[in-house]
Amino acid sequence: MITPNRRQALGAGLSISAVAGLSACGGTSVGAADAGDPVKGGSLRVGVTGGNSADTVDAHIPVNSGDVCRAVNLYNALYGWDDDSQVVPLLAESFESNADATVWTCTLKAGIKFSDGSPITPDDVIFTFKRITDPDDPKTAAANFSMLDKVVAKDDRTVEFHLSEANGLFKDAVAEYTAAIVPEGYDPADPVCSGPFKLKSFTPAQSAVLVPNEYYMDADKIYLDEVQLLNFNDSDALINALLSTQVDAIAQIPLALVEVIGADERMAILNSETGMWLPFTMRVDKAPFDDVKVRQAFRLVVDREQ
Repeated sequence: MITPNRRQALGAGLSISAVAGLSACGGTSVGAADAGDPVKGGSLRVGVTGGNSADTVDAHIPVNSGDVCRAVNLYNALYGWDDDSQVVPLLAESFESNADATVWTCTLKAGIKFSDGSPITPDDVIFTFKRITDPDDPKTAAANFSMLDKVVAKDDRTVEFHLSEANGLFKDAVAEYTAAIVPEGYDPADPVCSGPFKLKSFTPAQSAVLVPNEYYMDADKIYLDEVQLLNFNDSDALINALLSTQVDAIAQIPLALVEVIGADERMAILNSETGMWLPFTMRVDKAPFDDVKVRQAFRLVVDREQ
């Protein structure tokens, strides 16, 4: 566990394995990066900002940092991303396409279970993607699956994704945390989880308490007894909570404060290099962005090499 004399600042997508064996949100953070080998037991208090009364534990509609922190620790997708930004298996054993990338076949890992002990099956995968792409209530990742025609179970561990057009990067889409697998009949008010932790309690705009999911496939790698995700109104309150030992780690420290916090001998900065990028989105069917020269001008404004 992280002791009070060695606190941690964490970045945006805190996956709790990144901090003392928790199981992920990512970016620049502060904590016990040099605490040695992890040991079983203890509670970790993590501070985040941006929470409000609309906070959620719904796997498919995370909005703010707290939502994301809850989602990535409560749920797993078929695939995920490793520290080198490579797509790697999570709930899936394999995920391969046919020759023209219009049909992708996913084989689930053997013996995987939800937090209530029920098996994770192709029917749950089918339900998940129907929920994400529901035309009457599309979820955050719906746009990534606009080419998804149908999902079909082939046997008790295999499911096929049939696409309306070729997509060689479809594995990347299913690796997003917003495509996490939930059980058939999933109720976010009482969530059954597929990730390393399960929900003990949740108060929007205030806190969430997570405890280990004893049915998780890598349950032996979960070291903490409890994780408390605590919301603060702004960055100043967040930093003060860290300095006054109200929390053990914080997420998304302001870039301007990285050197200041790092100079405190009680602190350790965890700076995760990621493939993050921010889009500048344009409506190309409306002025001025319907003019290709305007779009090219915006591209030329930025020193891309810099």
